[in-house]
Amino acid sequence: MSTTETRTAQAVDISHLTGVSYAAVQTMVHTGLHGDLIGLAMDGNGRTTSVVGIDPLLGLLAQHAQVLQAHHEDNPYGIKAYLPGYMDCGRLDNPRNSSTLVWVLS
Repeated sequence: MSTTETRTAQAVDISHLTGVSYAAVQTMVHTGLHGDLIGLAMDGNGRTTSVVGIDPLLGLLAQHAQVLQAHHEDNPYGIKAYLPGYMDCGRLDNPRNSSTLVWVLS
């Protein structure tokens, strides 16, 4: 049974993120009807997190990092244990308005 929580995105340092690999957590950033950004994180344990308050002025990787950070806000290491993975077109509504990113434990 999956659980979903809604959390607010916080600023996050992505300077340590390098490398490419396969899935552990998938994040999605989608542009809503009013131009606001909506995030969703999903992991292999069936846990999902809805994320609001994503900074539209950030680059795409940093926006996804905010989603991942919100998903792991209870983890004292935050997203420092993750590397960025591959990015592809999203599947919510219009692919031009969303993107997905797959992260992996380093």
